[in-house]
Amino acid sequence: MLNNKITLILSLYCILATTAFAQDASKMNVVGQIYFSSTPFSDSHEGSKNTFTSGENIYARIERSGKRLYEVLPYNNPDSTYEKSYLHYDMTVYKNGKLVTQTVGDNVWFIRDANWKKTGMNFDVLPDSTHCTTSILSLYNYQSYSDESNYRYDRRMPLGWLIEPERFSANGLYTVKVVLYREVMDDWGKTASESLWPCFAGEFELNFDTKDVGKIQKDISEVTIASVAARKRAEEARRAKLTMQREEEKEAQVNAEPVPKTWTAKTNPLVGDFTLVEVRNMFKREFPKARLAKIYVSPAESQHWQIEKNEFGVPKYKYTLQDVIIFYTGEDGKCGYRVFQLRRYYDSGGRYSKELGYSIGDREQVACAKMK
Repeated sequence: MLNNKITLILSLYCILATTAFAQDASKMNVVGQIYFSSTPFSDSHEGSKNTFTSGENIYARIERSGKRLYEVLPYNNPDSTYEKSYLHYDMTVYKNGKLVTQTVGDNVWFIRDANWKKTGMNFDVLPDSTHCTTSILSLYNYQSYSDESNYRYDRRMPLGWLIEPERFSANGLYTVKVVLYREVMDDWGKTASESLWPCFAGEFELNFDTKDVGKIQKDISEVTIASVAARKRAEEARRAKLTMQREEEKEAQVNAEPVPKTWTAKTNPLVGDFTLVEVRNMFKREFPKARLAKIYVSPAESQHWQIEKNEFGVPKYKYTLQDVIIFYTGEDGKCGYRVFQLRRYYDSGGRYSKELGYSIGDREQVACAKMK
């Protein structure tokens, strides 16, 4: 009984969603036409046609004769670059006048670097993987993604989504209607009546044959793989650019900061039984490709050893209250310093190891020009 209720609820939801999102061009302000072709368009609709087989690829173009896009689509200033924009993208399929299927959800065509001074723009309907250029996603994802690389390369095949065995169970002629539109606001900042929404509309006949399903699915798979790979490359490029920006900002900050006083200050003698020779040897072992510039020993807060013990009171190591600061040029060519704390680890029977123990702080960068 519960499963039946869930099924009924889901069915009602799908019906409501379909009703909510399927837009009828006849109720809108049609400002231009959509043309279709089996090959990608260039700067005109030359070669367009309205009948296709399911074995063909399908490309489209919006166009308004005698007017440029900014004249018919609001919110697009022709003197602005508009790096990002979108149009709502709806598609419905009919057979013998009856609705077969349609896009569900608020799908948008993400447009990158649009030239609104042109009279037309090209997009995909059922492209092959090598000519798929249209990014389509839900409006929610478009608005929620924080970085463009998430959707700029999100290539999709709109008609490919809809070709499913439950919908295209029979061979024959299908009518496909495509609407691209933009919602507009009234003077109160609320969504205006649909009759004011500018849209481009067009339709074509699709002679569907199930023998072409394999090719369509192959194209969908290849487009998906290419989309994922392109998105990954874009994300890697974005991260590399961000890393470079951070490094440049860090370098500028380092260049602006004064050199630490310890660079020019006179060093102090080591307390305990540590020697500068073993400090130098320790540094060479730790950073074999670095060039040591200076060792500075801070004043000792005490002449006596400090003992670090574990929870049972057994000594772990002994150390002095004195820092050793080593300035150097790293193998990456960057200059800076690290703070070391020297120690002798406990052996047993009241004896400590003669090997030099130490802890190392993070590298603090210093402008190389100031370490001269």
